[in-house]
Amino acid sequence: MINFSYYDKWSGVPSVDDVDLTQDTHYCYRIRAYNSSGYSDYTNISCNWTKANLKPRPPTNLTAQATSESTILLTWTNNSQSDQYRIYESVNGGQFVWSGTVPEDNVPGAYITGLTAGKTYRYYIQAHNSFGYSDNSTQSNSATTPGATASSVKISNNTSYPIISLKIDGVEKFPNAPMGIPPGGTHQVQITTGSHSYRAVNGFWNGSSRFEMYIFQNTWNQPAGIYTATINNPSIGQLLTRWSPSRLYLGETWTGTTFNYQGFRFYGNGTYNFYKNNVLVGSGNYALVSYPGSYTVTFSVSGNQNATGYYDELGGNFSMRNGPPDWPAVNYLESGN
Repeated sequence: MINFSYYDKWSGVPSVDDVDLTQDTHYCYRIRAYNSSGYSDYTNISCNWTKANLKPRPPTNLTAQATSESTILLTWTNNSQSDQYRIYESVNGGQFVWSGTVPEDNVPGAYITGLTAGKTYRYYIQAHNSFGYSDNSTQSNSATTPGATASSVKISNNTSYPIISLKIDGVEKFPNAPMGIPPGGTHQVQITTGSHSYRAVNGFWNGSSRFEMYIFQNTWNQPAGIYTATINNPSIGQLLTRWSPSRLYLGETWTGTTFNYQGFRFYGNGTYNFYKNNVLVGSGNYALVSYPGSYTVTFSVSGNQNATGYYDELGGNFSMRNGPPDWPAVNYLESGN
């Protein structure tokens, strides 16, 4: 999670220097414009590290989890600006040996492939920058790859966020932070044939606590072989209706000194009704424009209204520039069913 604080240092030009920062520290920024009609939407979030003049601090919270018979996912917390990581591996309690390096990524972690089924692995890592390698991280937990099996379920994360909880038949597979399935990753679990259920949640780890965003659950009949369950992003219809038949959003506008309400009621079939001061004045369709995975989904409405909206996934509200000339930017707050 990113916790933002207000920072007003604008000098009249479209740039600003943020000074007196701490070296080798990760900072993130977003901005919004203001005029007499109110605030604009936020920009995208941009992050970077301040420069360091010493070798990196060691990573922490190193976690290993077997994701298939031949693959283990390592995840960790990165505490310094690093360009790569050196990985050391122990097999079945043996001596740790260097097994290779992986580059820095936006989500600190790496899939270790080519492993042997039914063996137990343990790891530690070192972070690297231009000043050298960090001290060793703490050792990971032990992770045992499943033995060769003819029956397993593979959960494939096709969403924009990590899956931070996975319960199969009510048993949690990711009990501790920062375990989970990163976007584009998979997790394979050996299982018996027959009827089973899963509950997958994507969101974020906030320390040792989970911040749950979306819950996906289903039942299936496990065959003799591999059953793949693919988890996709919620549709724009699900987001705008919060998985209910419809949802109402209201915004406040001004025309001169006259106060007005205007609002949308979105339906799960991709249509909307538009109201002004509790009077239905039109309808139309809505559709997804983009799902960038940065907390804000872009969608469009057409028909009575023709505009673009920016849905805040964390807040459940959206903004749209479809107000009167005195107040064109409207913030719509979710008002229930």
